[in-house]
Amino acid sequence: MFKVSQHHEYAYRRRLRRRPPQLSKIDILKASVKTVSKEYCQESSICGLKHLVDDTTPFIERLVWIIMLVVSVGCSIALVQITFNKFYSAPLVTTQLPDGIPVDNIIFPAVGLCTNNRISKQAVSELAKSLLKEERNKQYNENEMMTLLAGLGQLYGMSMNVNNVSPIALHNALGEYDVHELMRKLQFSDAYDFPDSPSGSFAMQIVSPSVQVSASFTKASRDIQHVPISLRKCRFYDESSFLSFYTYSDCMLKCRMLFLLDRCNCTPFNMPKINTARTCNMKDVQCLKLYYSQSIAVQPINVETVPEELELNLVNGGIDCPMCYPTCSKTTYGYDFNNVVIYPEFLNTVPDSDRDDWL
Repeated sequence: MFKVSQHHEYAYRRRLRRRPPQLSKIDILKASVKTVSKEYCQESSICGLKHLVDDTTPFIERLVWIIMLVVSVGCSIALVQITFNKFYSAPLVTTQLPDGIPVDNIIFPAVGLCTNNRISKQAVSELAKSLLKEERNKQYNENEMMTLLAGLGQLYGMSMNVNNVSPIALHNALGEYDVHELMRKLQFSDAYDFPDSPSGSFAMQIVSPSVQVSASFTKASRDIQHVPISLRKCRFYDESSFLSFYTYSDCMLKCRMLFLLDRCNCTPFNMPKINTARTCNMKDVQCLKLYYSQSIAVQPINVETVPEELELNLVNGGIDCPMCYPTCSKTTYGYDFNNVVIYPEFLNTVPDSDRDDWL
């Protein structure tokens, strides 16, 4: 019994001596990667890989294939980098909708009847006394002339009464002035924009009783909001700390106001009122005139060298408004009208009761 157990012990020890040493996990991983890589190269459709792992391939041929593969990989990486840079510099695409936009999706434009004439009562009195010296105004006294000149500062509203002012009588009293040019201007702008021409709103004279308005609607998807503003180069209405409701026109207007406030310590009367700033008066006209040209010239955004064609050097470099990007969604309006000046006083003055029915 003892001999049998001793025989089994010797046999077990011989088997232990014959067993190969166990590989470490790292060695197993290396062998697996090598086997899989060789199998991939043998079965791959990429030209040249199978020759690199073929044992029958000569050394010179294998070296040539290595050089060609390295060059091919380098060219592929360069092509991908160029394509990515082009996409990164212009990641957005603008397309035109074939079916158009429903009319109810287009914001109706804001229409304003405005005058830029704002004068003090003392200035009106001095103008009235000066006009009364003219031969053509002998039929007026000072009070009548003051009443007539009030039309220069008339405010137009929904309840406007055109009978309060006689444009032709005022035109004749002023002489060299064109009352139709001075008194009435028709301004169209976006409903959310302040009607300021240098900042983007459109203004024109009212020269015809009918104006044809056409709208062009540009809308950006909210899907592009993750793209940095410096790349998409536009802002949505709710992503600016500079304005509570962002529009490009109002941003430019506020930038101009802050510039004039810094230079002249006041804001013009035809701009929105700032509670902490005073409104400019006649004493500030020289300062406003000095900086007006610079205030309406804006430096381009994200441009290292300003093109000489802009001639910003003539206006002291313009103003810098880096926070003002175009609005991502915008409605622009176009206008068609006839250049015909209509004087209501020179039309048919026959009362309606004395006219014959035309039907």
